[in-house]
Parts: sequence; structure tokens; C-alpha cells
Amino acid sequence: MKSFALICSVFIGVSLATKEFKEFKEICGIENVATSDRIINGIEASPNQFPWAVFIKIHIGHQIGTCTGSVISKNFILTAAHCLQGVSKAEIYAGTHDYSLESEPHRQYRVSENLHVHPNYVNTLFTYQNDIGLIELDEELEFNDFVRPACLPTLADVDTNLVGENTTISGWGRIRGEPNPLIVPQLMYATDVPVMSNDVCRLSYGSIINEKIICLNGYSVQKFTCNGDSGGPLNHEVSEGKYTQIGVTNFGADTTCVSRKPVGFARVSSFLEWIESTTGIKVDSE
Repeated sequence: MKSFALICSVFIGVSLATKEFKEFKEICGIENVATSDRIINGIEASPNQFPWAVFIKIHIGHQIGTCTGSVISKNFILTAAHCLQGVSKAEIYAGTHDYSLESEPHRQYRVSENLHVHPNYVNTLFTYQNDIGLIELDEELEFNDFVRPACLPTLADVDTNLVGENTTISGWGRIRGEPNPLIVPQLMYATDVPVMSNDVCRLSYGSIINEKIICLNGYSVQKFTCNGDSGGPLNHEVSEGKYTQIGVTNFGADTTCVSRKPVGFARVSSFLEWIESTTGIKVDSE
């Protein structure tokens, strides 16, 4: 009888997990604006256009910095490892558009419970390797039309060739060409940029570019990733209005954000096993 009860409880647990996973797949990565109404290419995004994008305020001693991240579950935010290095606390603004306002109707504020930096993260003078991290929240987020999770890629996507594909980056980073490094937009911006081959990217950065990095061609866009965009999502539209997060903003050419060299992103599909083991999120195999 005990073994029967145990089998039943296991079956119920598996069934609930399967149901939750199916519901998650249905709501993840859905853009919160009609395709015809998109505001992209270096200017202000529509409010809550990408409901998985979050503004992050980081505390390092008495200093405060900013990064961007993405919701991947009710308990975890995906961002860059360099956004979490030496950080004592991270404040999360989900469902926000203008974080400078005292309140917004759809904002959900959370604080970090734990910070997880990839164990093989390497920070050198020239690049960031395995630059991916996770913020565990003190309280679950509530999913709605304004706060939704990003869709993660599948394990089968690790070898997917995206060269030439259009992708979308978003964040609260500094505007390229702004001479004052202290001036950071209070509104979220978004830009469409094509993926470039790693071979071409190596012409700018050398052998530091490996299979765990995605490079974007930023020569012709008005606004590209800059200070404050770090950790933000790189999204690929897989069907109309539905995106998969394929990258995490890592590094650029310099601190001025005016060189127009390629920008590198951690390839999310290369870190799925670590994400799954750290968060308990079920990762799709195909």
C-alpha cells in the first residue's frame, strides 16, 4: 500500500511539472505589442514591449551600477556574470519602462536572495568568458501581460547557425555617442541587428571569440549595446511576435560605445545544463 501511495505521489508530481512546463511554453517570449506597432532600431521601445526584460540596480560597496536582465522563471533572472561580480545586493524592476518614476502600474520590485556566477567565468583584460549569471529572487514574480518569462533555447539549438538572422536587443543602456558616461536612459530602448559569423568577428577580437559567443554586426545601427545594457537579452523571433532568448549581452569594443565594432553575447544554448542544474527549470531537449 505504501509503495502504491509513493507511485501515485510521484505520478502526480510529474503530471503537475509537465502541466507547468506546458503553460510556461505557452506564455514565454510573447511580445507585448502588435508587430505593426513595434518601436525599434535605436529608439524608445513601447512600454512593456518585451515583458521578460528587467532593469537591475546593483550594489557594490557604496557604489551603485545598472544592468539589464531577463525573467526566466518566477524565481530567477538571467544576466551577465560581470554584472554580479563583487555585488552585495541586486534590485530588480520587472514590468518597468521608466524606472525613474516612483511607481508604475505594472512594476514588480524584487531583491536578490542569492547571486549565482558561472563557475568557469573568466574576466580578463580583453574579454569575458562564460559571462553568464543568475539572480535568485527573494519573492516569486507574478506572471501577467506585463511580466512574462523569456523562452530559452533547446539543447538541440547549440549548433544552430544564425548568421545573417535578424535579432533584437533591448535594455536601459547608455545611448551610443552620448559624451557624458553618467547619462543613462531611464526608458528601455530596442534595436534590430543581424548576427555576424564568428570568423568575421575574430577579425576584431582574435581567438577570444569561441563557439559560446554570438557576435552582432553593429556598423549600421543608430543605437547599440552600451553601459547599462550588460546582461540584457538577445532575442530571435521564431514566429510572429514570439521570441527565443539566444544570448546575454557581454562585451563591446570600448567604453565610449562609438567604435562600431561587433558586440559579443553569451550563447544561452551553451549554458542550458548549468541553468537547469542551478534553477531547476526544465530545459527542452529539442
